[in-house]
Amino acid sequence: MADKSKIPYCDATWSPIAGCTKQSPGCRNCFALRNAHRMAANPNPKLHRRYAGTTHMTGHGLEWTGHVNLCRELLDVPAQWKRPRRIFVGAMSDLFQPAVPHAFLDCVFEMMKREPRHTFLLLTKHAQRMADYMALYDVEDAPHIWPGVSVETQRYAEERIPELLRIKAAMHWVSVEPLLGPVDLSGWMWGRAEPCEVCPKDEDCDCGYQTRRSLGEPTIDSIVVGGETGWPDHARRMNPLWVQAIRDTCVYSQTPFWFKSWGAWAPAVQFEFGDLQKERTCQDDTGLLYVYGSPTEWGNKLDSVTGENFPEPQKGGC
Repeated sequence: MADKSKIPYCDATWSPIAGCTKQSPGCRNCFALRNAHRMAANPNPKLHRRYAGTTHMTGHGLEWTGHVNLCRELLDVPAQWKRPRRIFVGAMSDLFQPAVPHAFLDCVFEMMKREPRHTFLLLTKHAQRMADYMALYDVEDAPHIWPGVSVETQRYAEERIPELLRIKAAMHWVSVEPLLGPVDLSGWMWGRAEPCEVCPKDEDCDCGYQTRRSLGEPTIDSIVVGGETGWPDHARRMNPLWVQAIRDTCVYSQTPFWFKSWGAWAPAVQFEFGDLQKERTCQDDTGLLYVYGSPTEWGNKLDSVTGENFPEPQKGGC
């Protein structure tokens, strides 16, 4: 919970629940798991109670217990922030995991609907539950609530993005972090995957090769991409070709694209290095060289350009 956020495209974070479960390969080196375990050992009784029982040590290392703490005392926090903020909801958990009661989701959504001066970014791996819930809870008149899904590979993009686009919302966004392989998102930006034999790619044609937005169909409105952080033996590398492909798709479809960071391993071809420390480098199966460091050290430049484009808050109707 913070009135300031280390998430670069947000102004604040709001976590009305604590505790989570691992759902897919992107969760393997979860930063929130480590933070929750540390918070549970905090001598501050409020922090200890908030995270107590959410993590435990196993024979395979630190894991979530599956227990979720509902932090009712934090429900009114956004109402206390008078200046409009872009708020990431549930940065330390997943709001739509099965352990969160439907009635508590109602409390969270009631708060968000009462605070239209803020923009609330939802992000989940439980895409079906989010879509089912938001179909019952009318958000068409709440353009400041932005549902989003987290994907890491093509498989999970194909599972979660169609569920996201079932939601009638002003904005739909996708976080591809950590990016673990090539992901083609064009099918959720275009009405047709390829142009016909006669139409040029830079013009609309009756064949249907148009953006989903121009066809009035639900589309991805914003994409965030980032690599995995962590220790050298744990963090997985992100090939720059995967990032460039998503960036190019966003440029072509005029979709806002935010490149968050390279993660722990940065591809050497993206930087000018002097003498490299041998213990800080490795190669992938293609022979591409990577250098280990911190995301802060690498920054968020892709092909020497900083990728920071995120939609502005919407105050009109859907």
